[in-house]
Amino acid sequence: DVSPAMLEVAGARLPGIPLHLADMRTLDLGRMFDAVICLFGSIGYILEPDELRSTIARLAAHLNKPGVLILDGWVRPDAWSNDFRGDPDLASDDDMTVVRLSLTRRSGMITQLDLHHLVRTATEVEYFLETHRLALTPTADYVSAVEAAGMEARVVPDYMPSRDRVIGIRHR
Repeated sequence: DVSPAMLEVAGARLPGIPLHLADMRTLDLGRMFDAVICLFGSIGYILEPDELRSTIARLAAHLNKPGVLILDGWVRPDAWSNDFRGDPDLASDDDMTVVRLSLTRRSGMITQLDLHHLVRTATEVEYFLETHRLALTPTADYVSAVEAAGMEARVVPDYMPSRDRVIGIRHR
């Protein structure tokens, strides 16, 4: 992850599991794997089309032969809806309640998600805002980048509504 704070949370929940402060655009773990995964539309944070190819090449550079890259795309440009207003998300336990409400918009091929959070504990209610910017990328561009990285590409359409999964297969 690129966030030290998120790695701290993950480290507390996953003691003994190696975690790395890194950016997928320049990732170099110094090892190879049978599978590399980039899930939940994370590739959408790559905003520049030229960086998409180099980022996917960095991910592929960590693959054994044979190996598999699983890449979950962000929302397809043709499927984006400026009118989408999702329901609030609510999570609660004995100690805390969190409500999240999102507002999304598009400017060209870039989407902005403003995630508004209310967090209630026994003694207070806090508010914070997260803003995320993600690129709308046609599935064909993901496929092209996977193929440019030396892999066979297969598409799993609509693995989530309006999103495609691209599987890159590196043969022997």
